[in-house]
Amino acid sequence: MKIFSACFPSINSRKENEKEISVDALDKKIHSAIIKNHCISKSACHHTAIEIALFDGKIGKETKSELYKSLENNYSQRYRDIMEIGENNTNSSLVVDQKQSGFLNFIKQDGVLCHTAYLKASDNGSVEYYHTNSMTIDKEILDECGSNSMSLVSGSGITHYEMNHNSISAINRVISSNNWSVSFTPASSLADLN
Repeated sequence: MKIFSACFPSINSRKENEKEISVDALDKKIHSAIIKNHCISKSACHHTAIEIALFDGKIGKETKSELYKSLENNYSQRYRDIMEIGENNTNSSLVVDQKQSGFLNFIKQDGVLCHTAYLKASDNGSVEYYHTNSMTIDKEILDECGSNSMSLVSGSGITHYEMNHNSISAINRVISSNNWSVSFTPASSLADLN
């Protein structure tokens, strides 16, 4: 299912010398793409994360294409290999690196991947958690942090939250109560995919 590839126009990734894109600017880019293509973003969570990484300038079109190919049969072994999901980078709780943007992949106890989100690190040290299609995580964060903690990209089903002690605790409760684990893959490690 390639809803997002039809919804978002292709853009070039951010050049090395360009300034970091702000959360507001990223939200506006996503919203504009949705409006321009008359698309409502109700795609799979992994497609949403890939598109946001592209809009954030952290991956290029070639990497996007390679990631989409790896998802032809949902979460394939190729996707797991690209994201380096394995014992060495899978944890029982979420720890946020405030300097790196990248992908969070949530894994059930039986090893099946069940959700993907995108973390956007900003130059000021803040980190924003973007995702779609996980009401369980949304509810836990809202219960912990209140409705003011949630932002919605206008015209979409994409929510995001600032990562702070409370929102990280909320996500860790979801991980713990479901016996999940989580794997973080920096977007910068995917830059050379061909």
